[in-house]
Amino acid sequence: MRNVLIILNLILMHTLVWSQSVDKGRVQIKLGTGVFVGKATASNRFTINQNTALNSSTFDIGLKQQSLAFVYHTHQQFALGINIYNHSYVGDSSNYQAGSLGALVQYYFVNKPKWNVFLETTATTLDASWDNRSEYAKASLKGKGSIVGLSLGVNKYFGKIFGLYLQSGFMGQTIRINQFSYKGEKKNFIGNIKTEDLKYLFNGGFIQIGLVFKLNNKTPKSGQ
Repeated sequence: MRNVLIILNLILMHTLVWSQSVDKGRVQIKLGTGVFVGKATASNRFTINQNTALNSSTFDIGLKQQSLAFVYHTHQQFALGINIYNHSYVGDSSNYQAGSLGALVQYYFVNKPKWNVFLETTATTLDASWDNRSEYAKASLKGKGSIVGLSLGVNKYFGKIFGLYLQSGFMGQTIRINQFSYKGEKKNFIGNIKTEDLKYLFNGGFIQIGLVFKLNNKTPKSGQ
């Protein structure tokens, strides 16, 4: 009976090893595109007649989103990585560009031979700029901030290396303006608003789809 239990245990361990689509020490590279949709809140300290008040306004926002991630699996269920985001839009009156670089943490709660499901948190630094498209009033804003996000994703593999992924979640972006230029000249004030007192907060959801490349990973046996 003891020998039978040992054999069954070995078979179970062998099955578990070969039933994982990713395991410890593996690397994934992910390249995706999608959209971010939400609300933007602009706040500032407005000064008039030596009196200061905190003003804010909220409006809808939609951004194109591209991302590049490098993920290393420290364990079968856990992974750490680097995430690079780019957000942009081209409007009738202005263009917006923002780039970010930061860290991500993933937890894989489903890990099958050809697919898996993961929960991801990310935190990055952010550099952003707006450019006025008017030929008569050339102006630009630049700012720095951060991104914090929480999302759910699915990886589907079609071979040893190549796959697709779908990911969706919530994201918050904070941007503090540190430079305002008008007609090529830097200004300390935007009307009665001091440049450094202007701040933007974007809150919303995103969805993206993309390619995933799995490197240096074991291949599940046929039939698993």
